[in-house]
Amino acid sequence: MRDLLELRLASIEAMRKRLGELSRDGRFSTAALRHALAELDADQLSLELRIDDGADD
Repeated sequence: MRDLLELRLASIEAMRKRLGELSRDGRFSTAALRHALAELDADQLSLELRIDDGADD
């Protein structure tokens, strides 16, 4: 289970990087990008809490 959570964290990092790239080309509104980033932040926090709680299965 821990490996799956860490894989998800890695995918969130890749998505965060892509959002940074998209923010520079101007095709998406700042509000939309901020919303997507907030969603990633929430997912990341949730995953990190689960890992810290000992999801070693």
